[in-house]
Amino acid sequence: MRWMGLPMAVLALASSPAWGARCQMSGTASWYGPRHEGRPTASGEAFRSAHLTAASRCLRLGSIVEVRHRDHVVIVRINDRGPYVSSRILDLSRGAAEVLGIAGIGHVRLRLLGN
Repeated sequence: MRWMGLPMAVLALASSPAWGARCQMSGTASWYGPRHEGRPTASGEAFRSAHLTAASRCLRLGSIVEVRHRDHVVIVRINDRGPYVSSRILDLSRGAAEVLGIAGIGHVRLRLLGN
């Protein structure tokens, strides 16, 4: 009977919205935009800097994430991989960064809303 719980635990981990413990839920975020406009993202869709999207190294593509910076909140969809600066946890589209009031880089907190 003891072994019955193990497959369920493995299934729960496999269906988790995040890819393991390496996902940090707070840290530094930056934004990317004009130079990537129209280029394909990791999800296959064209990047649109005005859309509310973000790039993450560890959250699943398609994840819906609430991002907070100071008193500002925005909901983004993960559609790309990055950031490629190791100290950052998220690359926001220009549109999402503007909603948050981030001109360059800023400290953000993340909350997964869905997948």
